[in-house]
Amino acid sequence: MTPTIKIRISNVLAWIGFLALIIWLAGLFVKLSGYWQVYEFISLFIDTVKECVGDNCTVNMQMDGSGPPPTLFDLDLTPLEKLRYPAFLAWLVIVFFQSLFVRRFRVLPWRRLPEPAGSGAEAAAEQPAVDTPDNQ
Repeated sequence: MTPTIKIRISNVLAWIGFLALIIWLAGLFVKLSGYWQVYEFISLFIDTVKECVGDNCTVNMQMDGSGPPPTLFDLDLTPLEKLRYPAFLAWLVIVFFQSLFVRRFRVLPWRRLPEPAGSGAEAAAEQPAVDTPDNQ
């Protein structure tokens, strides 16, 4: 396999891995933002207990874990939350493959790989373009 094809394959895999990383981080953020709903529920419970007056006050609290689906600007984020684990697995596999394929752990795909020794760009730079009496 030529070095340029190897670099192109590495670039495509790096961008796919970067997108998988972004999806995983967004899914993680959506999951962690769900904990704020639990916090609001508990604070509402505490406020209800504080308002209770008398000796025979009964307050029931039930948390079944099935709250409203995560939304952002009326957009359902449940698919993003469900893609969290497959996206992380895809990123992990791509990063592992990149480490073996180009011997580099590529997280940021816009950073260029160093040109391999003996590639076309370096070989062309070493050879003169025109035959002159000096290189004959």
